[in-house]
Amino acid sequence: MAVRGRFNPFMLSGTAFSTGGYSAEYGQALSSILVLNTKQIPEEETFNIGLMSVGADLAGTKKWENGAISASTNYMNLAPYMELAPQNQDWNKAPESIGASLNLRQNTAFKGIFKLYGSADQSMLSLTQSVFGNETTARSAPMLKTPTDL
Repeated sequence: MAVRGRFNPFMLSGTAFSTGGYSAEYGQALSSILVLNTKQIPEEETFNIGLMSVGADLAGTKKWENGAISASTNYMNLAPYMELAPQNQDWNKAPESIGASLNLRQNTAFKGIFKLYGSADQSMLSLTQSVFGNETTARSAPMLKTPTDL
């Protein structure tokens, strides 16, 4: 899955992390700095399909003369895996997630570029655990209600 951290690594063309003093370009900072260089407008259109044993993802890029838009979506459901591999937890609902992202890049006048990135993710799971000190009491801890739970 492409979104395991804060930023999608496929939208970056390079990163640099340094500690120490810096020039006026970075405000003469005395602490560390993290430079994230995002990709420019792609040279070609793409479409990708990814299939996994626990999910799938789709991604694509549409290009025009002065810009491009990229979109991706992914789905993961661990229920089939949990049926094959017994778990030490009492799952009421196996972990399931869906996510999407959108990336727009448009050239502007004077050799500028406008970049916009957005993403959304939703995870659903429910787990029953014993309450500490009272092994006969159990509780359900749904992380997010699904439409069928309402």
